[in-house]
Amino acid sequence: MNTQKDKIHIALASNNGYVVLLAALIKSIDYNHKGDKEIVFHILNDKISSKNQNKVNASIINSPKIKLRWIDAENVFPKGIKFPADNSAFPKTAYLRLFAPYILDKEVKKLLYFDVDMIVKNDVSELWNIDLKGYTMAAVLDVGKTVGCAWGGIPNYKELGLPADAKYFNSGLMIIDCEKWRHESIPKKYLKPWMITLNM
Repeated sequence: MNTQKDKIHIALASNNGYVVLLAALIKSIDYNHKGDKEIVFHILNDKISSKNQNKVNASIINSPKIKLRWIDAENVFPKGIKFPADNSAFPKTAYLRLFAPYILDKEVKKLLYFDVDMIVKNDVSELWNIDLKGYTMAAVLDVGKTVGCAWGGIPNYKELGLPADAKYFNSGLMIIDCEKWRHESIPKKYLKPWMITLNM
């Protein structure tokens, strides 16, 4: 019997404005997947319309190795959580990745996270099979490389208590050890600068 831990688990977060990109990413992963493992997409759904959800579902109807699991964003965030006001390109949807490991069955040990503005051109199994070697996660260094980089870093790194030469990774692609992520309470550490209390 194929259990949850024998599948490839991928989390994606999107709102209605990015659903076309979401569908394209899913299809690119589907098209290039040559392995035998079933892929389960955990879609962290920030008010995507039923009409658009149906369109995404229809795009993989002939793909037996692909399963979609739609999860309402309001059920992903802890109760009472408030985020800093941000009217930029980083809406509340961007924070969903922090909580993705919490919506999986406990037997799922690993998770891939992709931003939806990506296209996968090789078999996603190559990423899935990367050994984390005991680390909580794996990611790629951002083009800005450090938080103090004037053209790609974090503008308020000083207020966040970060040294200018702290390395800066792109959170748009992550391989996550779910057990360690939860054990280390990563969302609490990330949101601490805003003094947000999480009951997790």
